[in-house]
Amino acid sequence: IGGVLKGTPEDFRVIEILPEVRNEGEHISLECTREEMTTQEVLGTLTSIFSLKNKNSMGHAGLKDKHAKTTQTFSIPLGRTYSLEKVEEKLSQYFPELKVNSLKRREKKIRLGELLGNQFEVIVGELPESVSTSLEKSQLIKQKILKCGFPNYFGPQRFGDKGDNAEKGKEVFLGKKINSPWLKKFLLSAYQSELFNLWLSRRLDEGRFEEICEGDACFKKGDDRPFVFKGESDIAEVNYTGPLFGKKMFWP
Repeated sequence: IGGVLKGTPEDFRVIEILPEVRNEGEHISLECTREEMTTQEVLGTLTSIFSLKNKNSMGHAGLKDKHAKTTQTFSIPLGRTYSLEKVEEKLSQYFPELKVNSLKRREKKIRLGELLGNQFEVIVGELPESVSTSLEKSQLIKQKILKCGFPNYFGPQRFGDKGDNAEKGKEVFLGKKINSPWLKKFLLSAYQSELFNLWLSRRLDEGRFEEICEGDACFKKGDDRPFVFKGESDIAEVNYTGPLFGKKMFWP
């Protein structure tokens, strides 16, 4: 439909969805909203404010866009006796640009993979046609997606401002040493993502995007166990998947 995305941070809003946990424990759970800050920048500031050894001691469920209005939750290991009031006071004094939505306690550090999902609100600006025409076109696109799906590529943010994260990840995979465990894992994930995108591009080039092929690694709707498709299932209940290469991958 044309138009512009992310004209302002307000035009791209992301809210994390995490599972509920009991309000007790030695970690402080901080749900906050920010703009024009990366996840790593927030972690660095929190590390300084609370005099932690390093930002790896804190937990989060994933990286979020810098040029967006983002709501994200962090866990801070401050102990069972550190009051929530003191946390709020320090954040208000030393990190006023961070909006605190809630403070709770939790037993364990937030881990990658704990995220249930993200809720998005995306505003498209500078439409080349009227809102009614754009809406009409978007409904046709929606019907096509509901019928056929869409090629869900990893986007450019996964590959960094210079677009070279995947190449750096390949170097790590081939033996280059990286001191930061977080950076090593992130670069390797970028390399995995590039290989997935390459596989998906080839599938489209072969004209096989809308079909399930014998040998595909698939899921049945409502089931989280992958299986190799051999043509014996009801295709209406099956989705095929793409590879994220690694030791735990289910191979087609």
